[in-house]
Amino acid sequence: SSSSKDMPILAHVALSEKRKYPYEVIFKSVIMHLMDSVTNEYVFVRKFFQEHGPDAFQGIFGRTLSLILEQLENYLFNCYDCLGLLLMIKLTHANKRIMKERRVDSLDKFFDNLTNLLWPRLKTVMDKQLRSVRDGDVRKLGAIELHAHYVSRRYAEFTCSILQILQKGTKDGSSGIGSGSGPR
Repeated sequence: SSSSKDMPILAHVALSEKRKYPYEVIFKSVIMHLMDSVTNEYVFVRKFFQEHGPDAFQGIFGRTLSLILEQLENYLFNCYDCLGLLLMIKLTHANKRIMKERRVDSLDKFFDNLTNLLWPRLKTVMDKQLRSVRDGDVRKLGAIELHAHYVSRRYAEFTCSILQILQKGTKDGSSGIGSGSGPR
């Protein structure tokens, strides 16, 4: 029994309802649609094309995989969302495990390419965050109050969000991405 948060976005429904989604939710949905399509085509391609199955697979899905990688790369140029990047990395690793459980290895290289795009960007953005904290001027942060300083609160929220993302999953076993809940 899948909950609605574990279902991919249906584009025609989202358009008719004028829904907007964060990038990582769209990313999750596109990859879920891709995984389902690849899984469905995998057996047919292997049986019909026999030893030429891998070549046929590349012919069928090659342009789609390239388009997804290109679109992600374009998005990453202006992405400064550490939490979104971390969610997409975790999702990519989880999806690779799912495909391994399905015994479909056709997307292994694709998932490696996704990871090779996401990790360096996460490192760059995290380095910028750390540099910002390190270079911050205490005198410019505002008056001293009895409450926790807003920078301390934001850092605590950020740290808690990272810890929550890095947990093995939610209690119901889902990834937690796209549920609309959580610290974002």
